[in-house]
Amino acid sequence: FSVVDYVNLAEAKIAEILQRGNIPFVVGGTGFYIRGLSDGLPTTPKMDKDLQAELWAIFERDGLEPIQAELEKHSPSEAIRCQRNPRRVIRAVEIIRRTGRAPNEFKNTKAAFEYNKIILLPNTEVLQKRIIMRTEKMFADGLVAEVEALIKKYPKLATARQAIGYKEIIEYLEGKCSLEAAKEQIIIATRQYAKRQRTWFKREKDAFVIEDISDSDKLLEVVLDRLEPEL
Repeated sequence: FSVVDYVNLAEAKIAEILQRGNIPFVVGGTGFYIRGLSDGLPTTPKMDKDLQAELWAIFERDGLEPIQAELEKHSPSEAIRCQRNPRRVIRAVEIIRRTGRAPNEFKNTKAAFEYNKIILLPNTEVLQKRIIMRTEKMFADGLVAEVEALIKKYPKLATARQAIGYKEIIEYLEGKCSLEAAKEQIIIATRQYAKRQRTWFKREKDAFVIEDISDSDKLLEVVLDRLEPEL
């Protein structure tokens, strides 16, 4: 599932909601996917599966560092944009090897709709507490059993081995760390991811940022005031 798949499905659903006379809300998603929806998609070439397989094999053997270094050497700005996300770093290097250009050097298609962007950026203390609560809930809901079943069914699924939560539990199941250490590493990795996302969203153009999310009624009022011209 790629950003192109996401944008195509989201735009179809948005059009359907508009046809019913309602206002669609797009909630959540990574900054990369949201930007693909709001700013259009880069006109990059279709994926080369053979080259992708070659790069994923390097990732499985040597980790992200050699691929990340190749990307940073060619395009430091694209390396920052990819935020050390293995899937995006590998895709960027694949495109560079084929075209000599980084993804951010390609022009974007025109977005199908205009968007009113509202970003919720809670303070760090609130965010840290939510990350811990979320991690505890993941374990309570059966994360270990879920990962165990996944790797049993798809033992060579590389994307699972890079996802926060799955990656750490796989290491636990392989005897590389204790369950408590895996839980702590999930919390740390999630904090790092949240920090990168905050940095990304703070740079988002034409966005209305709300930092105080403590009062849900007040938050709703602020959002509705922002959207009133369109309601």
